Amino acid sequence: VYTIALTHASFQLYRRPVSPLFFGEVEKFRRAVSDLDFVKNRPQEAEAAYLSSAHFLFDYLLEQPLSGTAEKITSLVLVTDGVLGYLPFEALLAQPADNWKSLHLPYVLHNYAVSYAYAAHFLVKPQTAASASTRYEFAGFGLEYDTHTLNAAFTDQRSPGDGQAANSGRPLLGKLPFSAQEVADITEMMGGKCWLDDAATKENFLEYASQARIIHFAGHGFTDARQPLNSSLLFAKTAAVTDCRLRAADLYGRQLQAELAVLSACNTGYGELQKGEGIMSFARAFSYAGVPSLVMSLWSITDASSASIFRSFYNHLKNGERKDEALRQAKLAYLQYEATPEHVLPVYWAGAVVVGDVAALSKNRNNKALYMAGLLVLAGLLFFFKSKALVPNTAFSGAQ
Repeated sequence: VYTIALTHASFQLYRRPVSPLFFGEVEKFRRAVSDLDFVKNRPQEAEAAYLSSAHFLFDYLLEQPLSGTAEKITSLVLVTDGVLGYLPFEALLAQPADNWKSLHLPYVLHNYAVSYAYAAHFLVKPQTAASASTRYEFAGFGLEYDTHTLNAAFTDQRSPGDGQAANSGRPLLGKLPFSAQEVADITEMMGGKCWLDDAATKENFLEYASQARIIHFAGHGFTDARQPLNSSLLFAKTAAVTDCRLRAADLYGRQLQAELAVLSACNTGYGELQKGEGIMSFARAFSYAGVPSLVMSLWSITDASSASIFRSFYNHLKNGERKDEALRQAKLAYLQYEATPEHVLPVYWAGAVVVGDVAALSKNRNNKALYMAGLLVLAGLLFFFKSKALVPNTAFSGAQ
């Protein structure tokens, strides 16, 4: 395993042999932080798996790079290879712990704002930010869902994998009582316009999202591991609507003007791992459509906790925080003020991650130098595996 650690003043290369435990610990960590059924139904096993793997992986992947510099590091930008792209590094443990319900666990989150990049060249030459000609400051789409739309989603599955949670195999057909209110609250905070429930149609999204500086979707997301371009977001089904799914393929030929897209839906950052391409998630489509900054989910996030975290996230954005720091503060606030003892576990808060440009919203930027100073504190973690047999491409496809 090779780790490249880059700061504004130093460049270090670290090499460690692949331990026989390594990939087993990666899988244990991934399951313990993302599989809600496992966490609820086998809590002792899930806790043991998390506590051992979270510290093991911190020691294996981050301890040397972080201790190998005399600089004060406050943010991490991670460019990962292989199965490491499925992991939320902010939920790793810098020290051993014996109780995962403690409010004082030594999460990486406590000391670092963490973000991710699809490739290192995005850090050298960031994508162009939003056009000054955007009509809306914020365009939000939120759905609680009615039975008609949920039934349509069930019958409209285009492939065996479509319409299922990538990490559990369950159809995601439940109502989301917090999603529409989440979007309404954020719209009031940020200004702009929102489309809720019956108004949150695929047609309205395609017409108005291209006119917004910030795009926010709160609803159901579906991953098709066999056909990544068929992964989708579920919009409202009305009498005039024949297709209520926005598929990744619908975005690849479009040019969006937004500087930020927030996908508050399940598994928008999850997909099949393809050699040479990385994880083929729905969120990648927004990046290809020109959006330089994304917030996506690595697994099936819960409705109530994500609504709380995203309200706080936008409050920090509005106050001028960088996107990575805004999400960090939102998660810390959730842990300190919102979460019950049963809901402090990483499965409830660690799934949403920032990808791409982490600078503050453009109206709060003074100049490009501010972006560069804040972003390139620690860039790296490029992992190369000498033998393809060490990490199958299908390591996390489908049910775990």
